Amino acid sequence: MRISTVSLCAYLLLYAQGRENAVKSAEIESYFGCGGRLVRTTIPLVENTYGIAVLSSYDPDSGGYYIPASEEEALEGTRELDAHAKSEIGHVSRKKKLIEAMFGEAQMELGV
Repeated sequence: MRISTVSLCAYLLLYAQGRENAVKSAEIESYFGCGGRLVRTTIPLVENTYGIAVLSSYDPDSGGYYIPASEEEALEGTRELDAHAKSEIGHVSRKKKLIEAMFGEAQMELGV
């Protein structure tokens, strides 16, 4: 299964203009009859093909994908994305330390 970039772009332009209209991945999955992984891999293709930034909010209640409606909204969205990325880097760092403690430094050097 595949989502065409033009179809996903049109969907986002119709339904996800502005953070207040963010659409959850589950809504997109249901609409296109696909899984979340396909949605996540198609979003960057839409951005690269059409030059449209698609942001995501991680708020469990109102989160989802959206096209920023203003520069202010875009900056707010990129700050949220940056904070999320820093959090993920922290998770990876902690996991590496746990793995090192479990299996020793030699395993970490092998890329485990």
